[in-house]
Amino acid sequence: MKQWINQFLRQEWDELAVDGLSFFLSFIFMTALFILASKLLDLIFDNRFNSRLKVITKNSSPQRMKTINNLLRNAANYALYFIYAYAILKLFGFPIETLVASAGIAGVAFGLGAQNFVKDVINGFFIILEHQFEVGDLVEIPQEGITGTIISTGIRTTTLKAATGDTYFVPNSYIAIVNNQSRQAMRIVIDLPLDDDMDLSLFKSVVQKTTDDIQKDFSDSLTQEPAITGMIRGEHQTFLYRITFYVLNGEQYQLNSEFYERYFLALQENDIQFPISTFTP
Repeated sequence: MKQWINQFLRQEWDELAVDGLSFFLSFIFMTALFILASKLLDLIFDNRFNSRLKVITKNSSPQRMKTINNLLRNAANYALYFIYAYAILKLFGFPIETLVASAGIAGVAFGLGAQNFVKDVINGFFIILEHQFEVGDLVEIPQEGITGTIISTGIRTTTLKAATGDTYFVPNSYIAIVNNQSRQAMRIVIDLPLDDDMDLSLFKSVVQKTTDDIQKDFSDSLTQEPAITGMIRGEHQTFLYRITFYVLNGEQYQLNSEFYERYFLALQENDIQFPISTFTP
């Protein structure tokens, strides 16, 4: 760069001015190259790489392909940032080779506190390879007390969005135990309180009919037949009548409310009231 500048500048330019101009142009060139490479990576991962990934992982779900895409995109971006930082440090005159040769690459990494970063990266790859979760899955991380939907899985962190709207950025090394609630049917337990003066035969008849109606009306959401457990012991010398449903993941919250309402209205229509209810005359 310096030789190229000397060819175009007048002889009266002193050495300091040439060095300053050379440094400035080199910095501009490296930064422009970095921005161009960053845009090119985005273009590759948004279009071409995504198309090839669909061919390579044709038996995988779209969520898994998106997760792998995000992970590799993050890895490529980290590598690009590392190269850019290395070039800028060299430009400023830091003895990078000497530092690495004297302390060793591992020593430099640990000296800069990068051991947690290494743990995050390794755990992130294991999460993807072991297919622990994908983008769009509802997961619980018990040790952190976090439950939410996976937004993205990066090479260092995993992003979740909770039902409250809160967004959590969890380092991958913190994810030791995962409960993936999107891999199995979810259970809905309906516990109906029983009154001492209740006509139990009528109650059981109404519950059976309502359960059959729910099974018919929500057949697309149920993964198996409902199970009527019957009477169970409640708290404080009370009894409950239990019905269990298994539904598709993600629908349990809405259907739980819907099923309770179905039973409540059906019992009211037959003059059967819940005990300790605001509707009890």
